[in-house]
Amino acid sequence: MENLLESLPESMLELLRAAVLATKKAKKIMAFSHIDADGISALAIILHALEYEEKEYDWKNIHQINSESIIDIKNEVERFKPDLVI
Repeated sequence: MENLLESLPESMLELLRAAVLATKKAKKIMAFSHIDADGISALAIILHALEYEEKEYDWKNIHQINSESIIDIKNEVERFKPDLVI
């Protein structure tokens, strides 16, 4: 089986590198996720990675994206004042 990174298109690798760099530079990170099976799973993976990197973080599950939840997200970001929002 070939290396997973070798199988990715270069444009995706560039985005992956940028995401890793942004995460490594950030001290405080806020993560948002949709509250369904794939969203919760993705958030668990992200939080595990943030714990591994010993980052300060907060997270919130969102039931659905609408004008009300956008305001909630904005308020959470203003409260926590993260360097990076995922």
